[in-house]
Amino acid sequence: MASRSRRTTKSTPAKAVGLTDVLRALSADAALSLVEHLAAAGCLPAARLTCRCLRQLVDGDVQELKLKVEWDSVPLWLEGKASLSHFTRLSTVTLELLDDKDEETGSLSSLLTLPFVKEPLATRQGIDTLTVTIWGAPSQHPAAAISGPAFLGLAALLPRLESLDLSGLSTASLECGPADLHVMYQGLSGLPCLEELALRTPSHLPGVQALANTLITLRLGVNNKFGNDNEDCDTWIDPATVQALVQLTSLRCLWLTRFALEEDEDEVDEDEPGAAGGLLGLLCHLPPALEVLCLPQCRLDVWELEGTAAVQHFEGNSYLRQGRITALELSSLSEAPVLPTLARDVLLRCSALGPRLERLHLTSVLVDGLRAGEDCEPVRALLQRCDRVEPAKELRAGPACSLEDLLWAHEALGPPSLISLYGLPAEWHSISFYLGNGPQAAQAPLPDPATVLQKAVQRLPSAQPGTAGRGAGGQGPSRVLLLHGPAAGKLARRKPANLAKGVAALSSRLADPALLRGAQALPPAAAVLLECGEAEGAAAAVERAARAEGYEVARVPRGVTPITRDVHYLRAVAQQPGQPFTSHEALAWALRPVVEEAWAAATHLSLRQRLEWALRVRKAVAGLPAFVAC
Repeated sequence: MASRSRRTTKSTPAKAVGLTDVLRALSADAALSLVEHLAAAGCLPAARLTCRCLRQLVDGDVQELKLKVEWDSVPLWLEGKASLSHFTRLSTVTLELLDDKDEETGSLSSLLTLPFVKEPLATRQGIDTLTVTIWGAPSQHPAAAISGPAFLGLAALLPRLESLDLSGLSTASLECGPADLHVMYQGLSGLPCLEELALRTPSHLPGVQALANTLITLRLGVNNKFGNDNEDCDTWIDPATVQALVQLTSLRCLWLTRFALEEDEDEVDEDEPGAAGGLLGLLCHLPPALEVLCLPQCRLDVWELEGTAAVQHFEGNSYLRQGRITALELSSLSEAPVLPTLARDVLLRCSALGPRLERLHLTSVLVDGLRAGEDCEPVRALLQRCDRVEPAKELRAGPACSLEDLLWAHEALGPPSLISLYGLPAEWHSISFYLGNGPQAAQAPLPDPATVLQKAVQRLPSAQPGTAGRGAGGQGPSRVLLLHGPAAGKLARRKPANLAKGVAALSSRLADPALLRGAQALPPAAAVLLECGEAEGAAAAVERAARAEGYEVARVPRGVTPITRDVHYLRAVAQQPGQPFTSHEALAWALRPVVEEAWAAATHLSLRQRLEWALRVRKAVAGLPAFVAC
C-alpha cells in the first residue's frame, strides 16, 4: 500500500511592527492630527525624545514655537546646538527674553535676534508671526532695554514678517526716546509684508507713521483681564496719540485695550484748540481707512452729584465706512449707568456719528434711571438716530432700578435674552431670568418673599460642597453656621440692639473673639447665619458656643462660600473687617435656585407681574436686619 507523501512547509516568522513603522505609514493629515494632540496635551518635548522618527515627524509638522532665551539656552544658540531649521513648517515664534542684569547672558537687544542669526534663509523666510515678551525681574537701567537699532537687524533676519507683537515690552524694556523709536520704525518699514503690530502703551507710538503704507491692524494696550498694570499708566488717548494714529492711512482695524476714554485734563492744550484727546478726539480725527475700532476692557469716568468720579468699565466695537460709524456694539458692565455718559459726552458730539446710525446693539446695559431719570435723554437721542436696534442680550437691574425702567428698556432695547437682578443680597450678587424658550416647568403661583427666604435657608445645610461655582472655597471646614429652631427664631426677631447683645453673649463664650466675625439675622426664616473666622477650628469652637447658648446648629458646606469673588472683569471682592461676606455668599447661593425656579414656573403670568414679584423679593432681602459685626 502506497504511503501518502507529506509535504512540509516552513512558515516565515512575521516581522515585528515597531513605532517607527507605524509613524512612517501615517498619512500627512494623520501625522498632523497626532502632533496637534501631543501639543494640546503638552507632550511635544517628551515626544521628541522618544525616537528619531517621532522627532522628525513632530519637527516637520510644528508650526508654532515658544522659545525661552535665558542663561541655559544662550550657550546652545552660540554653539549652534539649538536650531530652528528642523521645523520645516515653522511660521509663528514667541520669544521670552530673560531680563536679569545679574546674569551675563547679553543685552535684550542681542537676545532678540540671537535665535535667528545662524538660521538658513529658508527657515527665516517661513516665519511670519513674532511675539516678544520679557520675563524675570524687570530692570530699570537703560542698558537692559531693547534699542531701536535691534529692529534693523530683526527686519533683515525675518524679511517676510507679517505680524509683530511687542505688547509684552514695557517702557522699561523698550527704549522710548525719539531717536530710538525713529530708528525702530525705519527698520520695520523695510518689511513689505508687515500688516499687524501690537504695542503696550501710546508712548511707543512716535514714528509709527513710517508704517503708514503697510500697517492694517494696530493693537494698543495690555490685555490683562484682572488687576491693574501699575508699571504703565499712560493709557490715556492724548492728542499726540490721536495725531499719530490719523497718519496711518492704510489702517483698517484699531484695538485700544484698557484705555481711559475721557480726555486727560492734564494734557489739554488751550493754545491749540484743534488738538483733542480722549475717545471724542479720536472719533473726530479717525485714520481715513479705518473700518473697525475695538475697545475691550476700557473705562470712562462717570461724574456723580458730589463731584466725585466713579470709574466705570465697558467694552465696545465701532464699525465704520468712509469715516462714518455705521454700527455700534456696546456692553456696560459697571454698577453705574455709563451708557448715558458715553452717549452725552462722546457719541452725540463726535463727527464720526452722522445723522443716522444703521445698527445699534447694546449687549449688556444697566437700565437704572433710563425711563425717567435725568440721564435718560442722551440714550433716547441716540436711539432716535438708529435705523435698527438689535435686541439686547442682557438688561441689568441695579439697586436704583424701578419697574418702569425695566419695562421701558424691555420695549426699547429688547426683548433681551435675560434680565439680571442685582442686590440679592449684596450689590454684586445677581439672579438671572431667561426670557427665551427654555425648558417648560410645571406652572405654580409665585411664592411671597418670606416663603422664598424660608426655602432658601432650607437648602443651606443640604448644599453639596463645591457647588458655589467660580471662586468656591472647595472642601474643608465650614465658614458659615446656620442657627435654627425656636431659640434662633427669637434671636432673629430681636430689635437691632438686643440682637447685638445676643451675638455678644455667644461671642463671650469663645477663647478668641476673632473666631466669630458676625451674624446675619433672617427673621422670615426664623434663622441666623454666623460668619466664622479663618483660624483653624473656628467653626467647631463657634458651634460649641452656640449649642451652649441653646441654639440648634447646622453647618453650611465650605463649597458655597468663596474666598474672593470676581465682580464683572476688573474688580474682585474679598472679605473686609466688619462687613458681611461669607454669610451673604451663602444666602446668595441659596436664593438663586429658589427665585429662578419660581420664575420659570410662572410663565403663565405677564412679564410685568413677574418683574413686580422679583423686585418685591429683592426689597425683602434688602430689608433684612443689618449685619452684626463682632
